[in-house]
Amino acid sequence: MASLNLSVNGPSIKSSYQGVINAPAPPAGSSSTYGQWALFSVQAPLANAFQDSGSKESVLKVQSTGDGELEDLLEDFSEGRIQFAFVKVKDPNTGLPKYALIAWVSDSYLSPVAPLCNGTDRKTLI
Repeated sequence: MASLNLSVNGPSIKSSYQGVINAPAPPAGSSSTYGQWALFSVQAPLANAFQDSGSKESVLKVQSTGDGELEDLLEDFSEGRIQFAFVKVKDPNTGLPKYALIAWVSDSYLSPVAPLCNGTDRKTLI
């Protein structure tokens, strides 16, 4: 079985992750859908990680980081790609930070990986 390589881009992945964890509180007056995030993408088809033939490996890389409305993040998800977002938002009830990991497999990505992810439409995530 091939694997998802986290080491090649390990330092940038860790830095982006820590950037989300250590991000300052949202600006005063921010909406409840304001967040900070790191967006990761798979450079080679993730399907390779689930095949026994595999000398090929998939590599995870940092695509972008950002902050703002979660709708802005959703616009960064791409058709035909497998992506992950690590997101920090402020819980409106407690004021505490909450974290989420979003796995994105577009409808057009046909692979053995697609059934492993819930088919969730973008409006459900907002």
